[in-house]
Amino acid sequence: MRKLEYLEEGLPIEDRQKLFHCLKRDISETMMRYFLEKETGYPSFHSCGFTDEHIRSIWDNGYFEKVCKVNDIMTKHGRAPLFTDPSDSYRSAKEYFSLFG
Repeated sequence: MRKLEYLEEGLPIEDRQKLFHCLKRDISETMMRYFLEKETGYPSFHSCGFTDEHIRSIWDNGYFEKVCKVNDIMTKHGRAPLFTDPSDSYRSAKEYFSLFG
């Protein structure tokens, strides 16, 4: 059983579907892989022409809200959030992939 299946067990089907939609459609797996490259200077982002300011903007103006939406679904049901610190793109990307491992 994947970690996500365990954590969402017992949630209403509507909210499980919302979680799936958020995690697999709203949040790009490719972009999350790029955010994992923080320690090596974001080579994938930079090869696409993004500056550090652009990278931060992508997180702050899009992905931050998306991971918060996931957390809101969980906390609405008295569950722990899936992302510890939504403002930290690197940590959130690590936590994203741990959900599917």
